[in-house]
Formats: sequence, structure tokens, C-alpha cells
Amino acid sequence: MNIKSEKTRALCARFLETRNLIHVRLPRMQGVAAIAVLAGLALLASCRSHTVHNKPPWIGQPKGNDSVYVYAVGNALNRASAAAAREAAHQDALRQLAAQVSPDTKSARLRGVEILPGCVYYDEHDDRFDCWVQVSWPVAEKNKLIGQSDRRPDFRP
Repeated sequence: MNIKSEKTRALCARFLETRNLIHVRLPRMQGVAAIAVLAGLALLASCRSHTVHNKPPWIGQPKGNDSVYVYAVGNALNRASAAAAREAAHQDALRQLAAQVSPDTKSARLRGVEILPGCVYYDEHDDRFDCWVQVSWPVAEKNKLIGQSDRRPDFRP
């Protein structure tokens, strides 16, 4: 496709990327045919915010706690970037885990918290991002933190 405008080229690339069609090669087009294809792509790309996305099952039914790990799903809505949404979702999950120790526990004190592989989900709409992450925290680390607060009455987790 012979595309002159950088903005139009970016729009087409974004559309193809979001639809997992990035490897599809479009025939070289000129004139009216190229304009028609671009108009169709722009129309489809503008409808993207209205698409119903199927969220992964771990969001609605997170992994349950076991003898080795405690789990939490954090989320962040309507953020300016995917990175900001992921960080805010991670912080939300940390707050949830910290609250399991005591209401005063600071999430910065949690050690060993990790995002589970494959458990980050983004949803982009109107140039804003939502994100969900599922994290795990070793029960041994949680018990250490609880033990510290039990041994020292003046301890502020």
C-alpha cells in the first residue's frame, strides 16, 4: 500500500497490530482504492473502543490461596498509558496483600511479591488504558511480617 501520510501509516499499523494481522501483506494500491481501504481501516479502528473484550478467567476467578502462596488481583482503570495502568494495578494488588497482615501495613514492606506469568491484561479504550494483574506472595514472607508485628508491640508494619 502506498501511504504518504505518517499519521495514516501509524493508524493502519496500529489497526493491523491490534487485530493480529501484522503479518498480512496488502497489495500495492494507488488512488481511489487506497483511499477506500484507508477509510475502512479508520472506521474499524474508531470502533475499537466499542468492542466487547473477553477478559481472561483469572480476573473474575483468581487463583485461590494455597500453602505456599497468597494471591491477589489488582486493577487500575482509565490511565493515560499502559505502563501507568500496570504500575497502578500492581500497587492495588500490593495494598490488598498488605491489608491481610493488618490495616496499617505499608505495601512497600512486602517482600517476594511477583506478578504471575501470563497474568497481566490490558484493555485500551479511547486512548486510555485499564489493566489487571495477578500477583503471588510467599506465605513464608507473610508469616515473617506477621511474626515481627506479634513480637514487638510498638512495631508498625
